[in-house]
Amino acid sequence: GIESAVLRNEGTPISSAFGELSNYEVVCWVGDDSSELSRKLFLSLRSQIANSQRPFKFHYYRVTDLDDADKDMTGHQMSRKCKQTFVSLEVLEDMSQAEYKKKIQQFLGKIAKCMHDETWSIWMMTVNTNNNSSKMCHSPTIKPFTQDHPCNDAIFELFEENSLPSNVRLFDNTDVSTPQFGENIIDVASTIAMRIFAIIGNQVETWRAMKQVGRKDGLHRGTKIENDPADECIFKEL
Repeated sequence: GIESAVLRNEGTPISSAFGELSNYEVVCWVGDDSSELSRKLFLSLRSQIANSQRPFKFHYYRVTDLDDADKDMTGHQMSRKCKQTFVSLEVLEDMSQAEYKKKIQQFLGKIAKCMHDETWSIWMMTVNTNNNSSKMCHSPTIKPFTQDHPCNDAIFELFEENSLPSNVRLFDNTDVSTPQFGENIIDVASTIAMRIFAIIGNQVETWRAMKQVGRKDGLHRGTKIENDPADECIFKEL
C-alpha cells in the first residue's frame, strides 16, 4: 500500500538541490484521485530521499470538474504559493476526446495566468489508466485511436500545437504506464513520484544557478527582491 511504498532504483538522478527547496517555493498537485495518489506516494517516499524537507511544502488541490474549477480560481482565497505544479486529470466526467483537449487547454491556461513567471513550471501529466476500461475521451475524436490512452492522444496533440505558455510542460510517463495496461497502479505511480523528486531538484538547481530563491519577503533574483503575486492564484486546498 501507500504507507509501505519502497524506493526503487528507477535510474532518475535526484539533484542534491532538492534539499534547498525553501518554505516559500511550494510544490502543488492539482487534479482528481490520480493527483492525490501521486502526492501521497511522493510523501511516502520523502523520508527515504529527503527527510529534511517537511510535508507542509507539498500541497494537493482537488479538481474533479473543470467547469467548477473556474469558480475556485476566481474566488477569494489562496492558501499557498505554488512555484511548481503537477496536474493530473484522469477520472473526470464523461466527455469526448475533443472536449477533453479543449478543457485541458483552458484549465492549463488559467493556472498559467496565476503562475505567470516562466521559471514557475506547470507539468501536465499523462493518463495512467487502462484505455480499454475508460469512458473518457470517446468519439468524436480529434485523431484516430492509437495504442495510447485516447486522453493522452489529446494531450500529445495539444502540446504539439505549441499553443500553451512556455512554462506549461508535458510530463509523459507512458513509457511506464502503457506496458502495464492499467494494472500495478501503485508501482507506476511510485516510479512517477521518483521522477517528480528529480524534476523538483532540477528546478531548484536551476533557480539557484540564476540566484533565485523564494523567501518570506518576496522572490529574490540576484540583488533584487520582487513582490510575489502568486497569492492571487486561487485553489481550495484539501
